[in-house]
Amino acid sequence: MTDIMRATTAADFLSAIPVMLGYQPKNSIVCVAFRGRRTGEVIRLDLPPQRRSNQKAVASTIIGMLSRITGITGASMIIYTDETFESENGIPQLDLGRMLPARIHGAGFHLPDALCVAGDGWASYFDTGYPRAGHPLGLIAASEIASRLSDHRVLDDLSDEAALPERDPLIAERLEYLLDGFEHLTDEAMMVLDRLEEMMDLDAASCSCTIAEHPTPPLEVSAWMLSMAQRPSDRDVMSITVAFGCEFGEAMLESNARYHQLQADTGGTMDEVVQREIDAGRVDVDDVNLLAGHGTRRPNVPRVQGTIDLLKQLIANIPDRYRPGPLCMLSWLQWSLGRGSAAGAASDMALAIDPKHSMALLLNAMLSAGMLPEWAFSGSEV
Repeated sequence: MTDIMRATTAADFLSAIPVMLGYQPKNSIVCVAFRGRRTGEVIRLDLPPQRRSNQKAVASTIIGMLSRITGITGASMIIYTDETFESENGIPQLDLGRMLPARIHGAGFHLPDALCVAGDGWASYFDTGYPRAGHPLGLIAASEIASRLSDHRVLDDLSDEAALPERDPLIAERLEYLLDGFEHLTDEAMMVLDRLEEMMDLDAASCSCTIAEHPTPPLEVSAWMLSMAQRPSDRDVMSITVAFGCEFGEAMLESNARYHQLQADTGGTMDEVVQREIDAGRVDVDDVNLLAGHGTRRPNVPRVQGTIDLLKQLIANIPDRYRPGPLCMLSWLQWSLGRGSAAGAASDMALAIDPKHSMALLLNAMLSAGMLPEWAFSGSEV
């Protein structure tokens, strides 16, 4: 959201939160960082069980995330809950709504407001005179900012971002036929590759560039991308190309070829080869570690979102045996945009098919630890 909109009321501010996130938060804690009077990064965590140890752990996580955001001057907090003012005889999640602001403020962050959006109303934890039934939710929907943001894409639920669409039998049959052909290099597959060679250089970077530039590529191109996604190095190159551009994908492709040659020449693990190159000053550390989320360069959000939408359509139409690689690519792209829950859903689907899939296991470990890419906290422009 790049429009400059001035929220003059809490209802205005609350109406903008789903647009900032891209979905309507439910049973969540949302923190919006500020730089001066401008909103910045948005953090969302699941609402914890009402046990003190869980709530303290969430507070520590939020403070840790806020501490990583560059240039932050403050943050506002919103608790979203299905509980109601009526059932709680007042503002829901009162203990959490008092503890979190105190901990955040105690960590040195200015907290201008702490709000609760419940099932039947909303109010501020800082307002001791709020109506016992809460302010009407209709005030949020009727705010001036809500009307100006009405054309922005907002999902009803975060699970919608993780769900795959319905299978199309005709597309599924054609994709399976093409993928089987690429795997065994049938005569038709060779003919398809000849046609594709006229369009691209037949490497992971150029393929993902083609897909990034054409939101609805020919099915043969999509099938070739899915085929390459089975190979870890090609899958990673395609992910980086989509997120950061062709020059980064091509550079990674060249680096991978050089590393494999160095590994063959010198022996040792790939990690040792890469570290030697870094120590010798022949590698930009941020570029090498983009896949691990290091660096402040941000992904191209429209291009990443377009590829996410395409991947979900394709994955829904291919057999399970071809899904783990593309699902890992989907998971990483979701993670690159800070969508940990959607990323976890994709990696879980991959592990359900192949419990020993190394990239899916790595992604799950990162997500379980609450890791987000550094660019999510950088404040840099896309």
